[in-house]
Amino acid sequence: NHKKIDDHNYIIDGKTSLIDVYKLLEIDGEIFENAKGESDTIAGFCIEQAGKILLKNEKINFDTYTITVEAADKRRIKKVKITINETA
Repeated sequence: NHKKIDDHNYIIDGKTSLIDVYKLLEIDGEIFENAKGESDTIAGFCIEQAGKILLKNEKINFDTYTITVEAADKRRIKKVKITINETA
């Protein structure tokens, strides 16, 4: 489940597959594929990048994206906001 806020911001369930995230963002996903380990979901990708389970309001910056945790518990990231930052 996901919600497009505007052209630069999306709310996405943590369990959403990376492939579905690429479709939503209309990208080929190559930068994510090259950076990810074993993860298949956006939550798993965030945990890999951060090296820990992120808490609500924690964020990671990846390439031109900022991924902010909107909802989480001690064991998993439930919802994230992906912001596409303008490239300089």
